[in-house]
Amino acid sequence: MLIAITTLLLVLVPSASLVGTILRQDGVNRDQVTAVEVAEQQIEQLIGGSISATALPGDIGTTVPLGSTTVTGISYSSSVALSWAAPAGSAVDSCAGGSVPQVVKAVVTVAWPNGHHIAETTDYDPPYGTLPLGDGFLSIQLNGAGGPGTVPLSVASLTLNITDGGGNLVKKQPNGQGCVLVAEPPGTYSVAVTDPTYIDQDEVSPPAARSFTVAAGLPTPAVLTLDKAAQLSIAYSAGPAPVGMPVAVGHSSIVSVRCQSTQTQPCTADPLVSAFPFPLLNTVWSGDCTAELPLTVGYIPTGPTLTPGVTSLVSVVGPSMVQVTVANGVAGIGVPLQGASVRATVTDSTCSPPGGATDPPYRFQTGTGLAGTSAAVLTPEKYLVEACWPVPASSPQKYVYGSTPSVVVPANASTPVQVAVNVSTPATASQCP
Repeated sequence: MLIAITTLLLVLVPSASLVGTILRQDGVNRDQVTAVEVAEQQIEQLIGGSISATALPGDIGTTVPLGSTTVTGISYSSSVALSWAAPAGSAVDSCAGGSVPQVVKAVVTVAWPNGHHIAETTDYDPPYGTLPLGDGFLSIQLNGAGGPGTVPLSVASLTLNITDGGGNLVKKQPNGQGCVLVAEPPGTYSVAVTDPTYIDQDEVSPPAARSFTVAAGLPTPAVLTLDKAAQLSIAYSAGPAPVGMPVAVGHSSIVSVRCQSTQTQPCTADPLVSAFPFPLLNTVWSGDCTAELPLTVGYIPTGPTLTPGVTSLVSVVGPSMVQVTVANGVAGIGVPLQGASVRATVTDSTCSPPGGATDPPYRFQTGTGLAGTSAAVLTPEKYLVEACWPVPASSPQKYVYGSTPSVVVPANASTPVQVAVNVSTPATASQCP
């Protein structure tokens, strides 16, 4: 008898759980049917003009809340995402159609408790007078790193800031194809994405704002190429991380210094640096212009492949070690001098950082550890190396100065580049490096 009761319980417990699951699922199904009915009611109201002709142009490219409805104790909240639809029968997005839009696309979303939601889509003719006579269109298309036909990562989550000549700002959301079609009066408009995690094809982050002019009755193409920034984690293929050396990222004719290290900190100590994720032909190197590309035997100046929003470990070919020896005829030619100050200044006219800036000089001192020589790492360029030495036991303090011009530093030299500077010209403290 006990065995029979136990068997019965084993059968009843799973059966009860199954019934509960079925009842819960049945409840979800009923709620979903109700949500679809609510969405259809909202669509009917939209077609009937629930959003007026005066309000509709401003709501295009945004998500508009439509309120909530309670059915059998359950609250259903509704919203609609509005955009201009592509021409009838067109296989392209509305931004690529090239014609003045006539139809509104509405995506109505209905949500109810516990994370449930459904969406219904329809196209409808806007109320008469929606488009004021004389207005034109901004046909904004966001292209991704892959160029036309691709969109930025998470494009639908972006916000576009559109500002007219009077400083009035409107915010719009692109659709899944990166398109925003906005009716505007004729004039000049600034279009910008201000999200700092995005970068444009000119290596500007956040992407630079661009200006476009709208003409009456016509769509104005406004194409922006941007994407989620790729992150670079810098490492050096050999030797210590150099102090005071920038790291550049290049693609075709674009060169951008993505990591400008300081005189006290190498680029490897910086946070992750950003770069536009060109799919091919990226180059990363020590320096800040193409003249410093380490085009040595065995080096291939292409790669890595960068992916939007993904961190890539980048191994950089390090600059070369330079060993400077400072000597003086008074103290004995060839005898290294301790405590001399040294300055290396780039003199390569073919190489200057982006924006017309000049390379900062690299300063260091001869020390006791190398018996009066000084070792430093320099990018592969042409330098003027200067040195100044304080003459001991002189009062007032006297200095002697010397220089060695046209010092050529190759890329990734296997042994230190030897540079000798003879200091023999009297100098003042202000003339010293």
